[in-house]
Amino acid sequence: MTGQDDPFPDDSSLRALLEDYQDEKVFVIDITDAGGRSLGNNGDQLMYAVFRKLLGAFGMSPVESADEATLLIVPPNGALLEQYRFPTLLAERLANLPDLPLVIFPSSAFFRQVDPSFIFGKRDARTLWILREKPSYEQLSGRWGEQLAHAGVELALDHDVVVSGHRFVPEVIGEHATQDTALVAARVDLERRGNFGVSGVHAPQSLTALGSLASAIRKVRSRAFDILPESGLKTRAARSLHQSTIRSASAEMVESLSREHQGQIEAAASRVFTDLSSTRYATFDEYRRSIGRSSLVVTNRLHVGLPAAILGKHVVLVEAGYHKLGGVYDRSLSAALNVELVRAS
Repeated sequence: MTGQDDPFPDDSSLRALLEDYQDEKVFVIDITDAGGRSLGNNGDQLMYAVFRKLLGAFGMSPVESADEATLLIVPPNGALLEQYRFPTLLAERLANLPDLPLVIFPSSAFFRQVDPSFIFGKRDARTLWILREKPSYEQLSGRWGEQLAHAGVELALDHDVVVSGHRFVPEVIGEHATQDTALVAARVDLERRGNFGVSGVHAPQSLTALGSLASAIRKVRSRAFDILPESGLKTRAARSLHQSTIRSASAEMVESLSREHQGQIEAAASRVFTDLSSTRYATFDEYRRSIGRSSLVVTNRLHVGLPAAILGKHVVLVEAGYHKLGGVYDRSLSAALNVELVRAS
């Protein structure tokens, strides 16, 4: 802990894990798709900003090219799930960098069926993979520990970097006057319900065909929208076009709460309902401003809840997806009296 009145862990344990790598020249592997487009959201931007400040505090110097580096780093992220593209993209990028040691900064992971050691299959150098909560650490070590060890991967456990680097969060979020506002930030993406698209139930072929056609139309429309330049106008348009989806996700999350929590939302002078972490529905400035102005934050987005908690807001974290929120709460937030966790039933 950073002090008697500070409920959040500091960066001392992360610093100890990285003791062998202080003063290294580091090449940070971008979390992007094959076209160079970021796979992250507004919460990832917050993580990345804190991560960069931690690199400086640890004496690590980012360089522009892997040829200049003595260490590779995968920044903290939420993309190391077998259902996402990033593990495959990471494996492709690491295959060209077999000789430099690698550190994966504190992240969550979930590999139920796919052996994650494929990511490191063509490497000779050591890898330190740091997890930010116990369930991810136990899932990797228990299910895939032997394979990962054979690939030269050491697993370690720490905290989410926004927690361990919480002294930097007020600077990144900025100063905003708190208002009597309830921010309800429910995710609408793959992790919303936790099934990750995996199901043992098969629809009739006719329905499957209709569903596939509708899905294809949505993908084409989504890709056409995505190529538009990023702007406040674009995010406002997306919020308007997808208002029913946002409302449905918000209602689903609120309905899972107790009457007491629902009453706290209703009692606020104003209420904001949006998937604030999604770059589709909010700019990073809107993300920072909305968190800074809110007095109550109800969310199943980890990196909406974390900065709000650090800024002293009343935070209700609602478990969704898999073990990420509950694991980070148990590991790093349980001493914070302004944070409540609603576990999945």
